[in-house]
Amino acid sequence: MYQPKSTRAKFIAIATLITLPIAFVVSLFSSCGPSNSDDQYTQPMESTNEASVNSIEHTDPIDSVKAALFVKLKAKAAKDWPNDYSTQEYWLNKQSEAYDYMKTISDDDPIKRKAQRDWPLDIGTQQYWYDKQIEARERMNQ
Repeated sequence: MYQPKSTRAKFIAIATLITLPIAFVVSLFSSCGPSNSDDQYTQPMESTNEASVNSIEHTDPIDSVKAALFVKLKAKAAKDWPNDYSTQEYWLNKQSEAYDYMKTISDDDPIKRKAQRDWPLDIGTQQYWYDKQIEARERMNQ
């Protein structure tokens, strides 16, 4: 069900949780694939309120990682769908759901690691591909 007020509040909360320096964010994803494909997304969006970002003193590290990733995802959405805010919002919602799902899978899973390498900035595709691989593996083991 579409709830714009809660969605907007969710993304505002994510944006205000960002406490990691951009250099750290870039280093987080340097092993996720070719660095030149991610370079265009390493800068935060101009609309990020730096005063509110700097006012946060302590956050949960997991939330900080997710928030830092969503700065890059938001920039990608703005680049891919300029002036189409409903599509950006829809895609970011799907990314958030996929992120939460992928966090339930062990980081040691080789299928998950391959999905993260192949699609570092599309968690929805990571989830789709991961699920299809697991389904195929189960069929092959019957």
